[in-house]
Amino acid sequence: MLVLSHYNACLHGCEAGEETSAHVLCECEALGSRRHAYMGSFFLEPGDIKNLNLGAICNYSKAAGLP
Repeated sequence: MLVLSHYNACLHGCEAGEETSAHVLCECEALGSRRHAYMGSFFLEPGDIKNLNLGAICNYSKAAGLP
């Protein structure tokens, strides 16, 4: 799994998980409002990502400050 940073802990302030792509896209509590605004749900399952519009994922990533 892709790790988004050199740190183990999530850098978005949730302190609930390792900052992996799955954590940031699906379960980071600190990003729940942004996830809901851009991808339609506060929390997602990794399998849900394949059904999302690529533009929504890109816009969410920008809003979340991801590289």
